[in-house]
Amino acid sequence: MTGKSARRFVRGCRVVALGLVVAGAALAQGSETGAIAFEPLTEASFATYSGDGRYLATVLRRAIDVFDVASYTETTHIPAPSYTTEFGVPSFSPDGRLLAAPVSEDVVKVWEVSTGTEVLSIDARLRPYRRVAFSPSGDLLAIHTGDDIELRDATTGDLVRVLSGDGGSVISVAFSPDGTILATGSEDQVVRLWDVATGRVIDQLVGHESEVSTLQFHPSGKVLASGSGDASVRIWDVAGGGVLSLDGHTEPITWVSFNTDGSVLVTSSHDDTVRLWDVATGQNVATLDVWALLGRLSEGSEPDPKRFARVFAAEFSPDDRQIAVSYCGVNRCLVGLWDLEDDI
Repeated sequence: MTGKSARRFVRGCRVVALGLVVAGAALAQGSETGAIAFEPLTEASFATYSGDGRYLATVLRRAIDVFDVASYTETTHIPAPSYTTEFGVPSFSPDGRLLAAPVSEDVVKVWEVSTGTEVLSIDARLRPYRRVAFSPSGDLLAIHTGDDIELRDATTGDLVRVLSGDGGSVISVAFSPDGTILATGSEDQVVRLWDVATGRVIDQLVGHESEVSTLQFHPSGKVLASGSGDASVRIWDVAGGGVLSLDGHTEPITWVSFNTDGSVLVTSSHDDTVRLWDVATGQNVATLDVWALLGRLSEGSEPDPKRFARVFAAEFSPDDRQIAVSYCGVNRCLVGLWDLEDDI
């Protein structure tokens, strides 16, 4: 794709969050600044914010802990059932009232966030990737079931529709902001766009050279970001077919997350870095070297500890002031907060 075409297709999301870019540029200048702006929060392997900005849920094997974002104090502790070894990837309902997560390869549970009370249990075959996602309306839950996605009623757990593909196991899903399209990423390297109402494939986005590990729609719904095991990040124009490649990571991509106006994208990778990108230009405006900050979590156990270190996710807070970074070394896992305001 030519530079002119790339500029044309991202014109709708050209407004740059200048404060984020300035903060990011400062962080990119040296590890000392980055260390000041990055603060450990808790031992956990994964973290995700609620859409209403009130909560941060963290996962560490057999427990989910929910934090109040205003103070980052723990409000709710959800232990895993006795029959499972660890939780899968959780998802908040859009209003932040509910939290859903796989608790085994066969069961998804839903809890009330404020109390930790279980409100729903769904039997479903979650193999091999244990993930769920609420629709923007909160009416549906998308559940990975091997090659297919089951759309379930989020209140009753009843099966509404099955999206059946032929591209191998589905690894990642993302609803469009209006809830009419579900994007899926699969082991066959293809991003598929599904009509939620009919369950039909309406488009296929081809270009990655390995499995599609993570997806998120731009707030406008017109653009989709994807990350792959081939270390590439792509930004797709879902209507016009254009694509912008973001080059910089050297290992598989684990997470992509837009800020609230869609002008900045954060990405994380097994190369132990988190990167901020200007969506309009594709420029990498900041890099957080997580290994430089947290490599000590891998000391003393392996001849090559960096080989086993992983950044699993990096997600903007709903107010864009912080990014929750999920990292595991050989010995421990940690969620920390990259505070973007500290360097404005």
